[in-house]
Amino acid sequence: IIVSDVPSRNEDYEILQRELITKLGQMNLSESLKEIEKHRSRFGEKIYFYLCAMAHYNHGDFSKAIGLLEQNYQDLLNEEKLILADMLNVTNQKSRAAEILNELFIQDRFLRGLFPALLRLYSSSDNYEEHLKWLEIALNVDPDNPAVIELNANRLNKEKMNDLAAIEFRKLGKMLNKPYYELIARMNDIIYNNQMSNSDIENYVHDFINLYPDLKNEAYYRLAIYFIDFKD
Repeated sequence: IIVSDVPSRNEDYEILQRELITKLGQMNLSESLKEIEKHRSRFGEKIYFYLCAMAHYNHGDFSKAIGLLEQNYQDLLNEEKLILADMLNVTNQKSRAAEILNELFIQDRFLRGLFPALLRLYSSSDNYEEHLKWLEIALNVDPDNPAVIELNANRLNKEKMNDLAAIEFRKLGKMLNKPYYELIARMNDIIYNNQMSNSDIENYVHDFINLYPDLKNEAYYRLAIYFIDFKD
């Protein structure tokens, strides 16, 4: 979570907010709070307290940031409540995070970032069934969300459905124009086609390296891990 996540409440303040955000990135906490204080009357109390919370969060004071946001919870936008839920999740206050995220789902299931936040909350093995439940909902409601696609691809990989995982990683690579995901798709292809010879596997990865030489080290790393995990 970074200060640039500050939502714009009013077009009149957008330029001022952006200028302030740029300054805050170059200041320590004390300087940030003083700079925010200068603009308190122009922003109003709601935005003032939100910016103070973000300043504390970005300088590692999670407790203070959460306290400020909870103190002003009824005045927060849904986007700001989502940020609070993520803070609570990071600090292992998961029941309160779940409460907020479920509230947001009821109010606005299309809220940007909601499903990735829910899936992060239920990412541990202890909550895997809940994670799968929300992943299925996310795939129905927001199927073109890159974060949802990646989490689904990881789930397919974990469940050894590597042919389907490869399809999802390839889709993600094209969507984001990131060849890294093509590499991950190829590794899933290799795992799925377990009758490939070692030379065929190496050639398949080398073909990728020829296309994307900047990812050579990553490709060799993935290849080495494959041989360690799947070959005697």
